[in-house]
Amino acid sequence: MNLLTASTLEWVFFGIGTLHFFQWFYLINECVAFKNISLKLEKNKSTGQLCPKVSVIFTARDEEKYISSCLESLVHQNYKNLEVIAVNDRSKDNTGLIISKFAKKYEVIKPLSISTLPSGWLGKNNALQKAADIATGDLILFTDADVFFESHAISTAVKWVQGNQLDHLVLSPKLKSDSLILSALQTYFSLMFVLFTRPSQIGKTKKHYIGAGAFNMLTREAYNKIDGHKKLRLEVLDDVMLGKLIVSAGFKQAVLSGRELLSLNWYDSTWDMIKGLEKNGFAALRFSLLKLVGLIFFTGWLHILPYTSLFFLNSVGLYAIATSLIFAHLFFLLVIIKLGHKWWLFLLMSPAALILCFTHIRSTCINLKNRSITWRETSYSLKELKKHCL
Repeated sequence: MNLLTASTLEWVFFGIGTLHFFQWFYLINECVAFKNISLKLEKNKSTGQLCPKVSVIFTARDEEKYISSCLESLVHQNYKNLEVIAVNDRSKDNTGLIISKFAKKYEVIKPLSISTLPSGWLGKNNALQKAADIATGDLILFTDADVFFESHAISTAVKWVQGNQLDHLVLSPKLKSDSLILSALQTYFSLMFVLFTRPSQIGKTKKHYIGAGAFNMLTREAYNKIDGHKKLRLEVLDDVMLGKLIVSAGFKQAVLSGRELLSLNWYDSTWDMIKGLEKNGFAALRFSLLKLVGLIFFTGWLHILPYTSLFFLNSVGLYAIATSLIFAHLFFLLVIIKLGHKWWLFLLMSPAALILCFTHIRSTCINLKNRSITWRETSYSLKELKKHCL
């Protein structure tokens, strides 16, 4: 009986190891597909001479650390039919002064200052809508105040939009960091974002959509059709949900790797990232405890179970689990190199996965305890946010 039980257990874990292997193959294949999409669209870039006006919009609240670098990179773009609407959203530091200084020196910059927040709006979403209302471009680029643009970033993006007849283009930025753990955490976050948004399916069905705060470029026609940010006024994930509205309205969307075009220091430390995601960790799960349980199971299945199994198995089950682990790490290594990340980060993917899972659990607990989300010193009712969740 004991032999039969042991044998059965071995074969159960053999099946788990085999399934684990194919899961990794599927997940990593999505990342490789993302890279291939980027290469394909790059080859199809337009060489035409059309030069539509681009309105670059970002909102800044207490962003004095990086905003000068962002503005400097924007005023030195080789794309000249450009306006930059820089919004100072109730800052308490020198953000407003820095914007004013640049606006006096460069006429391409249009400063906008917001001193009050109307009821029923998130601060950032309100600021973006106010800026879009005065924008005059045929293309609108929503970005963040800490993004650094290479000089050819906007001209390259416009060519992609024209050459592929896009209504919405999303670029994923290079996330810079001097911290080993933070680099691993940001890399894992990027990979999971790619895997769960499924870039290979973007543009094929309305079920799949994407958006990124660092780079959302869309046509004025598309933005007007979805009624701007009005439907997003209380949406924490405004950048991603903007993409959802675009796709739902029947417009054409694409996502590309923009690592060679834009970069940012997303967070300064691992703890900063954990605290920074406090506001949207639960929102990313659409305020669902069931999805949180699913995330915990997913993390445990891929990053804990295979390792713990090694201590309890031998023979056929052990070989299956060990093989799946070897291939999982090889797949991660392949993708990390393919997407331009540092190769040695693949060794830290499992610890990074556990940290990210903890971040979502922490966000959920804090938000449920407070019955609200606090964002830039302003609290928003969880009940109200759920009500307006797309």
